Amino acid sequence: MDKGFDRVADLVDYLAQTQAALPIWIQISATHQDAHSAQVRSQIARLKHSRYLHQTLIESTLSPPDYQALFAGGISLQPYSEVDFADRVSGVTLDALLAGCPVIVTANTWLGRMVVKHNAGIATSDLSPSGLHRAITRIANDYEAYSQRAVMAGAVLSQQHSAASMMRVIFENEVDHDV
Repeated sequence: MDKGFDRVADLVDYLAQTQAALPIWIQISATHQDAHSAQVRSQIARLKHSRYLHQTLIESTLSPPDYQALFAGGISLQPYSEVDFADRVSGVTLDALLAGCPVIVTANTWLGRMVVKHNAGIATSDLSPSGLHRAITRIANDYEAYSQRAVMAGAVLSQQHSAASMMRVIFENEVDHDV
């Protein structure tokens, strides 16, 4: 739920009500703990009973190539909790950017700061269904430019967060206690 799963379900309801035709894929497979919380199960049931014809629910864990394929030509929606992700990195965000997939993320988070810095998507505080739909539409209207910036952001961020970069930071900041 910290990743805004309920907000995604709200968006699907909104898309159904407004008779939109926006395709949306949602992975609903269980986590590495092989179980969903009651809250997540409730949202999955909601999605399964939705009247939105343009959603695809992915119920199994994807292979790495199938996971990567979801980013092609897509927009990654990540309405994560502002509190939980204030300074937290998301592997999904980095994967999306590396694939040239613009992202919509929550403002006032590390993810939001990176998206704004690189103009690789939209960071928003309006996580309402209409707010998310506006963000999707804005990116879709200038998709190629957002996608190109996403690729550049992915390259910069993957370099900054590589194992070699982390080791360099650790050893550069190491204090010599023998002095």
